[in-house]
Amino acid sequence: MTSIRNYRCKGQSKIKNRVMCLIMTMFISQSAFASEGDLDGVSFFIYLGLCFWVSSAASNKGRGGITWFVIAILFSPILAGIVLAMMSDLKVERDISKVNMNHQQLKDRVVTNEKLHEYRLDVVESHVDKLIDAKINKTIQNDERMRIENTDTKPCPVCLETIKLTAIKFKH
Repeated sequence: MTSIRNYRCKGQSKIKNRVMCLIMTMFISQSAFASEGDLDGVSFFIYLGLCFWVSSAASNKGRGGITWFVIAILFSPILAGIVLAMMSDLKVERDISKVNMNHQQLKDRVVTNEKLHEYRLDVVESHVDKLIDAKINKTIQNDERMRIENTDTKPCPVCLETIKLTAIKFKH
């Protein structure tokens, strides 16, 4: 059964309206058949109007209006109205399933976006690490070059011993 808050209409609850319509339907239907066992002209139109009312109520609940019109004509608009009132509202169920489906799609999008952002962050971090390593290596090479340029010595190409910068012959 659906909740009462789904049946609010113009300050009154739709349940109250439906109960009143159902009582009126039973009263009119009983008075239509009480006078004679047969349908006369006015009673027929009242009976047909009640069948249309059942059809309209069925359409509002997401059910087949034509099917319920035929059921109301064959059996009774009162009986069809009672059975229809007991049945759940298919429109509400469809709306709930749509909301659940949209909620799941949003969850999936969030997970996908999180994975994408995590991947992008990893790529940026790896590029930053490479740049930092390159900067550190350049700094070390520049420091070594400056140390060599600032002194009058250099390392020996054979034994790496410190020799004068202008040395031509080595002791080796």
